[in-house]
Amino acid sequence: MRFPSRISSRLIAPVAVLTTALTLGLVGPALASAPVITTVPFTINGPYGPAPCSLWATGGGTRHVEQFSDASGNVVLLRRHVIFAGTLTNMTTNETVPYVGDFTVTLDFPANTSTSFGLLRETVVPGQPPIIAAGRIVVTASFPPQLISQSGQTEAAYGAAICQLTGS
Repeated sequence: MRFPSRISSRLIAPVAVLTTALTLGLVGPALASAPVITTVPFTINGPYGPAPCSLWATGGGTRHVEQFSDASGNVVLLRRHVIFAGTLTNMTTNETVPYVGDFTVTLDFPANTSTSFGLLRETVVPGQPPIIAAGRIVVTASFPPQLISQSGQTEAAYGAAICQLTGS
């Protein structure tokens, strides 16, 4: 099919300029290069919080880390996709339940924000409804972190439900 010449000539020139610019690298993101990507295994063995009882967490998982830098080599964005599985033990009753997580944490250094979203925690016990902490949490990236916004089921509510489930 042939297009009228005035339409095709108006489209060909801008498309050719954009294609040339993209090919030569003249137009692109403000990042210096492709991200540095690593996968890091980790273990869990320590106190768990926030919770109104004393919980101990064990387990392990992986972090898929993407690090983006600007033209000067400064890290501007750090994204970590975390997947883990483990157990939570109530230190008073010694009751243990499984827990898993699958979430992403993005640190945006120029914006000074840390955003976590996804399935932060989940415990499934036969005969019980699942207990979850899921949603989106945005805090300042500087210490101590200050809450900017939060939606979904909180980690504090999850911890309280685990304490109730395990007997305290």
